Amino acid sequence: MNILTRPTGRYPLGIWIVWALLIVLLFLGIIGQLISVASWDTALDIGLQEDDPDSKDALEQSLVPVEWGVAVADLLLQTPALLLAALGILRKHWIGLLGATAEFTILLYAGLFFFFQRYGIKVWDVGDWTHWRGIAIFFLVLAGSIGLIGLICTWSNRDYFLRAEPGA
Repeated sequence: MNILTRPTGRYPLGIWIVWALLIVLLFLGIIGQLISVASWDTALDIGLQEDDPDSKDALEQSLVPVEWGVAVADLLLQTPALLLAALGILRKHWIGLLGATAEFTILLYAGLFFFFQRYGIKVWDVGDWTHWRGIAIFFLVLAGSIGLIGLICTWSNRDYFLRAEPGA
């Protein structure tokens, strides 16, 4: 038994960490992306988005519809994944393993995608990489860490998701 599988109250430590990460993702990910889809200007004003459709930089303007599309896709994929993860944790059902794995894999991918999309600006010499470097590195570290920690905690406790009572 490792520290992540050690029982700490109702759940093993790793499952508590998964719960905490899922709550963070609910607020920063799903609710944040919902705000972005509903009102890009509001998301821009509160710092959830960085690309301004009114910018004088054509590259920044062109990233707005790309990132808006990512926000829509996030809502369509991450919302059910998060719900399946939560339901599966509550019921000790394999669907939680599936949902949490999907959620954290999407997040790990998103961190890598965002970083390399922005780094591609430098590679292809189509804009000022320094404009995006800070946010690209920050999001890679944040999303990548949450995704990786979530996957480690979820899979360290994979047996937890197979403990459901028959018929559950």
